[in-house]
Amino acid sequence: MSPKNAAAFRKLLAPYIEHGRKAGRAPARRSGRTTASRQRSGDIRAWAKQHGLAVSERGRIAASVVEQYEAEGRR
Repeated sequence: MSPKNAAAFRKLLAPYIEHGRKAGRAPARRSGRTTASRQRSGDIRAWAKQHGLAVSERGRIAASVVEQYEAEGRR
């Protein structure tokens, strides 16, 4: 690129460079599970088993099971 074209190119990019920001690292993610949420999941699983509902020992609890648990006044 000739010096003349390089200067014109820099002039065209100047507004973008002026308003741009440096890329950085993404903030560290926190773990999503708390002791309270683990305890609640355990309570829901125990309640579901007592009521004959099928729930796995690990993984996500079906929304319908959580809704039934909450509808019974447990939170």
